[in-house]
Amino acid sequence: MSETSNLPRIKRLSSSLANQIAAGEVIERPASVIKELLENCLDAGATQIVIDVSKAGTQLIRVSDNGCGIHPEDLQLALERHATAKLDNQSDLAAIKSLGFRGEALPSISSVAELSLTSRIESLEQAATLIFDPASGESTFRPAAHPVGTTVEVKNLFHNTPARRKFLSSERTEFLHILEMVRRIALSCSDANIELRHNGQKVLSCRAQADDLSERVASLVGQAFINKAIALDYATGDMQIRGWLGIGDLARSSTDKQYLYLNGRMIRDKRLNHAIRLACEGQIAEGRFPSYVLYLSLELTAADVNVHPTKHEVRFRHARDVHDFFYAALSSAIEKDQNLYSTTDSELREKEQSVSAVNEDSHYPRRHNISGEVRSNYGDLNARRQTELISDIPGLGKPLLQIQENYLLTQRDDVTLLINIEQAKKHIAKQKLSLSEGKTSITSRPLLVPIRFSITANQENVLGTLKSQLEKYALNLELAGPSTCMVRAIPSILENADIEMLVNDILNMNVSDVSDQLNCESIISIMINHVCDIATLFMSFDEMLNLLRQVEATGIDVKQLRYASVWRTLNIDDLDKLMKLDD
Repeated sequence: MSETSNLPRIKRLSSSLANQIAAGEVIERPASVIKELLENCLDAGATQIVIDVSKAGTQLIRVSDNGCGIHPEDLQLALERHATAKLDNQSDLAAIKSLGFRGEALPSISSVAELSLTSRIESLEQAATLIFDPASGESTFRPAAHPVGTTVEVKNLFHNTPARRKFLSSERTEFLHILEMVRRIALSCSDANIELRHNGQKVLSCRAQADDLSERVASLVGQAFINKAIALDYATGDMQIRGWLGIGDLARSSTDKQYLYLNGRMIRDKRLNHAIRLACEGQIAEGRFPSYVLYLSLELTAADVNVHPTKHEVRFRHARDVHDFFYAALSSAIEKDQNLYSTTDSELREKEQSVSAVNEDSHYPRRHNISGEVRSNYGDLNARRQTELISDIPGLGKPLLQIQENYLLTQRDDVTLLINIEQAKKHIAKQKLSLSEGKTSITSRPLLVPIRFSITANQENVLGTLKSQLEKYALNLELAGPSTCMVRAIPSILENADIEMLVNDILNMNVSDVSDQLNCESIISIMINHVCDIATLFMSFDEMLNLLRQVEATGIDVKQLRYASVWRTLNIDDLDKLMKLDD
């Protein structure tokens, strides 16, 4: 910036304009401070940002950037409420371009911490530092050496409000909040280099990827996500959406990997969440959540971001149109992605039909495949083999047929049973994963060739916390170098699961600081979901029989109604009622 006159100057807002702005920021935890300071960096046009944190931000937060800087005459104004360089009049409030605009971040921070502000603009040779003492409310100025840009230092957060500091979580948890906040903001600004250091060690480094957003997303969310997710680029009129949507194997047990942006701003919106759920309906299992990184672009005047102090919530001028556009974009992308595999699916069906024709005269039960076609299920299994296997019919009876991927039909005496395959597998897995007196009967399957893949710094921390607990469940993980996880053994019940996806789900857990029991319950829940994700297409007679016997081996009474989620009895009266037949 060659001319001082071109530098945006900080000024006090008029009372009429200030009163139209939603209440100011509240500093809840160190991550809140970093959010406000990062947004100021980006609004200043910074392309290089370095964040230094000590003791999860309670001792020190230092954020340096190479933005346009602050004029030395404006340093004191920067600590006053409703003083900003980002708004001039009411028309600016209706079309906000900047991430921050209230001018209250620095005053809010300085009220609960020791703050110093050092900045230099391009037209001046020397920088200036302002040190604010919250106890006396006085500021001290002095010249300083500093490149073009700004550095904000925040020390001893909440030192003057011990009650608020007492409610902070452990250092590790607070740092995880910081890491997630930096990750979320970094996903919105691919043209800026961002580096995060904790206690002197580099934790996160994102280099600018202005021309290829996928590289930035891969570095922060994972290359596996980019490889498997559905890419979107959909536009109509003044609305555009681009990004990535993860369903199927990328669906998760929590909403931790959901990133939504409007014109580069992190947002949460119930209508858009509804559109996403509606588009993904039928594409993911119950209890699972899609993962996504989505960027929505609208005219600035089409959305009001001056709704809530956190600026996460927005109000759309035509909310219904945005909802329908969002749903149409996601549905279209999902449909196109599925069509990519239509040729392969057709070839598979032709093979199934040919197998069915060969076994057309078979006397064995037949089942419906996913397309609703009927095919032989037992191949060359002879009648004598069947008779031997079902001569002693236990509680869940003998298998008759499999209906699509979801159900088995079995016969016991004069009673027909409908078995929910997913619930049966979940019940078996839960029994095998349950611990008794600190000992586990889970069978481990060592991997001949260990699996290696990249993990984030956050996941490294979780691995360090959960390693011993994971070994109780026959999952042997260890670090094999910086940002690299190695899997040496897995539970045998998960030998057909996507191991990398399983480990990523576990390492993305919200780990409890105080309860190992809660952590164990979360681990079991994630493992059970991955057991249920294992495909059940085309089960053989032996596989059907094995599934039924495993359910029975859990020691349950098949007559107990509490297991109705696993099976349901269909006697002749039920079938008559189903068909509405009269006696």
